[in-house]
Amino acid sequence: MPKAPSSPTLDLVGVTEIAQRAGVASINVVYMWRKRHANFPPPYVELAMGPVWLWESVEAWLAKPRPNGRPRRVAQDAGEPASRRRGRAESAPSALA
Repeated sequence: MPKAPSSPTLDLVGVTEIAQRAGVASINVVYMWRKRHANFPPPYVELAMGPVWLWESVEAWLAKPRPNGRPRRVAQDAGEPASRRRGRAESAPSALA
């Protein structure tokens, strides 16, 4: 009987496999990456059991440098980080001036 031609296989991963391959202790880290990083790859497919990615796309994202910690939120009305706006009056003198 002739051998069937080999077809390329897809390396599909869910959040558990991503966490394991990335060396993080919890799948919650993967959920945080999705939420906090707009450039995290979109799932290849969404199934009833959850999102599934091509490992190749996640691996490429992991290889890119990212800033540590949470991304800074920018205040929409003032164009500066919200953390700098909170609790400051517009006319308050700067301590550095």
